[in-house]
Amino acid sequence: MIIVGALSTYANPTFDPLDWNQIMRVWPGKPYPLGATWDGNGVNFPIHLHGQHLDLLHVPHFNVPLFYKGKVVVTIHDLLWHEYRGPAVTTLPIWQYWAKYAMYRVTVSKAIAKANRILVPAKTVANQVVHYYPKAKHKIVITPEGVSSDFFVHTAATKPKPYFVYLGSLYPHKNV
Repeated sequence: MIIVGALSTYANPTFDPLDWNQIMRVWPGKPYPLGATWDGNGVNFPIHLHGQHLDLLHVPHFNVPLFYKGKVVVTIHDLLWHEYRGPAVTTLPIWQYWAKYAMYRVTVSKAIAKANRILVPAKTVANQVVHYYPKAKHKIVITPEGVSSDFFVHTAATKPKPYFVYLGSLYPHKNV
């Protein structure tokens, strides 16, 4: 079974970088309201997951629940915070930034150590993961992110004017 959270579009079973039918079974009950009971130390969510008897948990971001004991596939989209750090990359007060950065490093390290497989969107990210976590090399699977071909079908009447869309966070190191 795969559970998806905030990045559910990326992890939608209709997106087919893998054969989702082979690693997924029907969710036994109602979806878990992730935002409603997730807590900073990750206690409630892993307890809930344990009770679901999951075959596999896919976490589409590096924040794997710290105390979850089952099989995990994690998606690492990038390791930007490994590459860029310090006062120039944050809008937070510096003391708060360093506390958050320390937890980020712990969370990523635990996620990579715990994961049975690590999905990355490109060879560049695979190389970053191997650079910082050499023991993870055998766990990495490159699964390119894609866009449905529906977005490329245009007629003269529906062809959009040129535009730019940025779908990220506005941190200084993003240079937006």
